[in-house]
Amino acid sequence: MKNHLALLLGAALLAGCSPFNTVQLYRDETAFPAFMQDRQDCMSQAHKCVVERYANSSYHGETVQHLLPSRRVYLGCMYQRGYVPSLGGYLPPVLQKMNDYEPGRECFGL
Repeated sequence: MKNHLALLLGAALLAGCSPFNTVQLYRDETAFPAFMQDRQDCMSQAHKCVVERYANSSYHGETVQHLLPSRRVYLGCMYQRGYVPSLGGYLPPVLQKMNDYEPGRECFGL
């Protein structure tokens, strides 16, 4: 389990070079439509946490309306659902911009 978490964190760091989530994710016996539903649910969580965290403040001067979903929260959510980074994994047909928030300024204190 720790190996999967290390892979996920490594994938998040590599994806940090891009404003999009380009981490290919895989879970045994999961069809693409199920992946897309899980992705949508996790994207909602990643956006919701940013909205809740910065509702009454800003992040580097940007108001909550201009902030992107948290990549760390998205990947953590997908990991909790059993997905792991894999070169043969799924990528969504349309990539969503995300942000890597600074430690201590991330949603849920991550």
